[in-house]
Amino acid sequence: YPYSPRAHHNYARVLLDLEDYSRAERHFERAVRLDPEYLLSHYALVAMRFAAGDEEGAREALARLERQAPDSEEALRAARLLNEG
Repeated sequence: YPYSPRAHHNYARVLLDLEDYSRAERHFERAVRLDPEYLLSHYALVAMRFAAGDEEGAREALARLERQAPDSEEALRAARLLNEG
């Protein structure tokens, strides 16, 4: 578990359901640190921050996602989310 990006991502999803946003964010971040190519967690950070009204944080997460995988479906979806609101 401590070294599994997927486990951290899934745990973060549970924490979101429990409305424990700060802990969810930490686990999404941990997943990204463990595997920078785990794009679902990158996207989740964008979406979570955007939903929380943290547009700057969402844009920072999007920039990191676009650096990692600029043409990925996750990057395109995240960009649409921020641009279309």
